[in-house]
Amino acid sequence: MALLTPNDIAIHEAGHVLICYLMNDIIELYHVTIDEELSKTIDTYSDGGLLYKYLKNPNLLDFLELDQFSLLHLAGLAADIVNELDGKVENNFFSTNEFINKINHFNYQGDMMAFSSNFEQFYEKLKVTPQYYNYTSIKLLVDLFMNENIQKLLIEIREIINFSKTVNGKFLTDFLDNSFFRNFKLDNWIEIKKSRKDLFIFVPILQ
Repeated sequence: MALLTPNDIAIHEAGHVLICYLMNDIIELYHVTIDEELSKTIDTYSDGGLLYKYLKNPNLLDFLELDQFSLLHLAGLAADIVNELDGKVENNFFSTNEFINKINHFNYQGDMMAFSSNFEQFYEKLKVTPQYYNYTSIKLLVDLFMNENIQKLLIEIREIINFSKTVNGKFLTDFLDNSFFRNFKLDNWIEIKKSRKDLFIFVPILQ
């Protein structure tokens, strides 16, 4: 997996697509685009964008659901990191100036604003520092995207996005439903969500 251009918008959006698919009990992917004009209607800071619609009341989401939105907003950044480092990210990367400069780059301004807005809804419940939560979340996504099979999916979705520029959410959902990622969602993702709740939360959030 290698960087195709200095700013590979399609791989960034492919990262968002994969996490959006894992959240399809909360949101439904409407479309993803790298069309510059269309993307500005989603995020004025980006040359690409992903649009979804809520399947649940966004004001009544629990921690696990809000936590998944954190991962959704960080997924493009994580996909870029894995792509730019050719699929191999060492643990010490996260303590480098390169990583700090990466997350502060203006390319991620829209994602980080969305992340911060979501984070404000639950940060008081955390038993870890915001910095540790952020680091652990990005590292989870990077580790996820370093998986050989998931990297192949990222590349396939990138190629689909590059070819069509704007891709219907149902097409991508059907594509992923017919891949190994469907079983990952039904098995591995459930365990990952539970482990994050156990790691981060002081007390259960009452429904």
